[in-house]
Amino acid sequence: MEWFIIVLLTMSTGETSEKILTNLRFKTENSCQKYVIKNYENLNVGLNKDYEQHESTPNLYRCVTSMP
Repeated sequence: MEWFIIVLLTMSTGETSEKILTNLRFKTENSCQKYVIKNYENLNVGLNKDYEQHESTPNLYRCVTSMP
């Protein structure tokens, strides 16, 4: 089973959008969560730049797995 990250983008317009980070895959939920915690700032700044949001806008990250 593989785990990946889904991001809920909290945009300054009051809207929300989601993004699935398919390029990052993990063998366990724990390893996924540790990656998010360790890399939160870089993930956040990069996504905010991609979506033209202020770099400090917080986003929500969740590790999920697909159903077999």
